[in-house]
Amino acid sequence: PYVSAILLGAITAVGGGMLVSVLQGQTQEILLAGTPTALLAVVSVGLMFLLVRRWLRNDVGALVAAALLAFTPGYFTNARLALSITYAVPVIIAWLYCLHRALDSKQPRWAMASGVVLGIGIYTYLASVVVMPLLLLAGCGVCVRRDRRGDAAQMLLGFGVMLVPLIVW
Repeated sequence: PYVSAILLGAITAVGGGMLVSVLQGQTQEILLAGTPTALLAVVSVGLMFLLVRRWLRNDVGALVAAALLAFTPGYFTNARLALSITYAVPVIIAWLYCLHRALDSKQPRWAMASGVVLGIGIYTYLASVVVMPLLLLAGCGVCVRRDRRGDAAQMLLGFGVMLVPLIVW
C-alpha cells in the first residue's frame, strides 16, 4: 500500500503540475533542467524503500531508510542542483536490490538484471566508469563465495551486453 500510494502521489503531482503549466502558457516544470534529476532522486527513495523492506522485512525500517536518504543534506542538495553525481545512486540501489533477489532465489534473471543495471550505471557519471566495474567484481565475489558461479557468469554477461554501445562508440 505504501509504494502504490507514493507512486500515485508522484504521478498526480507531475500530471497536475503539467496541466497548470499548459493552462497558464508557461514552460512545463517537468521540462526544466533540474526536474529529471529530482525525479531520479524520488525514484532512489522509492528503490531504497523496496530494498530495505526486502532486506529487513519491515515497512517501518524501510520508511526510515527511505526518509534518511531523502533528507540527507548532500543528496538533497545535489538533486536540487541537478548534479550528475545523483544519477549513480538509483543505479547502485537497484543493483543491490537485484543482487539481493538473485541471492534469495534460484532465478538467474536477477543476477543478469544486476549486471545490466551496473552496465547502465557506466553511462551515469564520470566516476562510474571505475565504480561500476568494482561493484560488479564485488557482486561476483559474493556469488562465488556462496557457490553461485552461474549467477556470477550471468552478472558478467548482463554487464558485458550493456557495454556494447560504449565499445562500438
